[in-house]
Amino acid sequence: DSAALWEQFSIKLEGVYDTQTAHLLLLKRQSQAQYHISLDDICVKIFGVRLGTIKGEESAEGVVAKMAQDPNVWFYRPLQPDMVSYAARDVMCLPLLKELMSRPGLFPSTSPSIGVALLGESEVMARSEEHVAYCHLNEHIRRPRELEKRGRRLDALLTAVNSSGMYFKLNCGRQGVVCRPESMAKMHDLQVGDVVQCYVSGWNPSGSVIFLERYERGTREAAMIDTVHDIRHPDMTSPEGMYGRSTTALLQKLDDKRPLTRGF
Repeated sequence: DSAALWEQFSIKLEGVYDTQTAHLLLLKRQSQAQYHISLDDICVKIFGVRLGTIKGEESAEGVVAKMAQDPNVWFYRPLQPDMVSYAARDVMCLPLLKELMSRPGLFPSTSPSIGVALLGESEVMARSEEHVAYCHLNEHIRRPRELEKRGRRLDALLTAVNSSGMYFKLNCGRQGVVCRPESMAKMHDLQVGDVVQCYVSGWNPSGSVIFLERYERGTREAAMIDTVHDIRHPDMTSPEGMYGRSTTALLQKLDDKRPLTRGF
């Protein structure tokens, strides 16, 4: 959502309490496997009911049917009352979620000797700020097809890990995947929610899945990539700013742009 608001309206979110981020922090405190939970699943976990039930199954099914019939249904104006209600009910539960997720003992620990402390609002909001910055991830890539180039560097946000692979968001309309055991071993230090520099090693026939390898500065592979490709990649660690010296004029303009900011 933060990416869509920035891309379409130049709105940058501030003061965000992300319930998904709060859930990650709770899992971390309990030493449980971390993953990005969906809004529907977190409603089940906390309220004991699915979001569809909160929305009203009949109303929700009607809107879902409209979306299946016409993918552009949300672009038409004015929005129909049932669609406005459907969208509003996606967020109406968030204030209560925030309150309940701050209570101790909400998720019983797997070990009786481990207590789950209250999540401080400032702690969650600080971590949420990192996730809000997702809207700036890979701004140098303007079209998904640009990913279909071996050796292209990009940043990847880790969202899930299992025995089969590691899964990343790229903010480019494509799914990033690392599945080779030796490649996964190079990312053993990452946690869900971390952003890591990678490069493209391949893609599936439809281009919907991009296979990644970790970019490690100073290695032979990195030297070859930087030699072969004209790198125009944001340098998040550069003391000169978000994009460093290798930035293009377009990226400099994006960085200098003063967005409309709103607090929530």
